[in-house]
Amino acid sequence: MRDRPVTVSNPDKVFFPVDGITKADVVGYYAEVADRMLPFVVHRPLTIQRFPDGIEGEGWLQKNAPDYYPPSIGRLAVPKAGGTTTYPVITDRHGLLYLADQGAITFHVPPVLADDLVHPDVMIFDLDPPPNATALVRSAAYAIEATLDDLGLPSYPKTTGSKGYHVHVFTERQLRNDAFASTAKAIAETAVGQHPELLTIEIHKDKRGGRVFVDWLRNRFPSTSVAPYSLRPKPHAPVAAPLRWEEVRDVAPTGITLRTISARLEGPDPWAHHRRVPIAPVADALGIDRSAGR
Repeated sequence: MRDRPVTVSNPDKVFFPVDGITKADVVGYYAEVADRMLPFVVHRPLTIQRFPDGIEGEGWLQKNAPDYYPPSIGRLAVPKAGGTTTYPVITDRHGLLYLADQGAITFHVPPVLADDLVHPDVMIFDLDPPPNATALVRSAAYAIEATLDDLGLPSYPKTTGSKGYHVHVFTERQLRNDAFASTAKAIAETAVGQHPELLTIEIHKDKRGGRVFVDWLRNRFPSTSVAPYSLRPKPHAPVAAPLRWEEVRDVAPTGITLRTISARLEGPDPWAHHRRVPIAPVADALGIDRSAGR
């Protein structure tokens, strides 16, 4: 299945005009990163951000798999108020490249797998800084790392290709959505209590007082976050790239791009040894009611 070809339609269409990056370049990028990206996107209900005419054309978030998608793209029907969302689910490299050829620039994933939408297996803290505050968000990332380390939770940073960083914790599937999200909130509150001058969980921007927002809200289905190795629809095609912790001090949130990532792929995988850890004991230590909610 790895070697099934994907024919790129309109390969010379320019997707990133400032940089002259074409559709063929985008599909080629996803072919290049597929081995590292697939573990984080396969078997998950996907939301894709499509720009069939490039990032300066009309774009939209798409959750439903159209009828014309081939059988190799799985479907997961999820009831919602007033209807059903039928998510695309890929299982291999071919599915990733097919969606890229459909104009998918960015892949968003929920914290759950398609076979169990109730028990998340990855906790994400999205660090959202004020404008032009890279130094501040770097400090925030290390503050979150320290809080997680105190709780016995190994963590893994990545650029977002936008303003901030994401911090990932890979967990066993022990908590239901609401308890999992409540645990993430309690961790964020703990970090804010330790660094009140630096961090906040205040949702309203005008009340953040120049601090970094610790967004814990992505930790229950159907919420999503940008997938590792996903491109972002911005000039220079920045990448949401996994990092080692020591790299956060040097690599800006938009510091890795489609044009520069090849050198990283030739080196060690920064997340090669990521591991899953129990999350239920942390929830218990933080006083989370594991029986409540969905």
